[in-house]
Amino acid sequence: MKTEIVKFYGKEIPCVNVENVIMIGVKPICENIGLDYRAQCDAIKNDEILCQLVGVHHIVAAEIELLEKINELNETKNRAALELRENKLKLEKIRAERLKNEPTLFD
Repeated sequence: MKTEIVKFYGKEIPCVNVENVIMIGVKPICENIGLDYRAQCDAIKNDEILCQLVGVHHIVAAEIELLEKINELNETKNRAALELRENKLKLEKIRAERLKNEPTLFD
């Protein structure tokens, strides 16, 4: 699961991507286009088609912020691991070059 931002009527709305299925809250959409959120939820529940398509997942803004922070930390961790690997390789090359140029007991 990862968070994404979608643009809707010129405003950014946070959403969640779960296995390539985008989930967007009804409330921010209603707020952006001036609809009453509770009335719209009732209309969706009473529609025989829409009620089958809509799942209720209560994700609050704090959870979205935490998910974004977790994703950001994971990306930072991955970058740090890559940088660490690269630096270890550089160190090994420097050591190998130094050893190659040092005299041995047999010289």
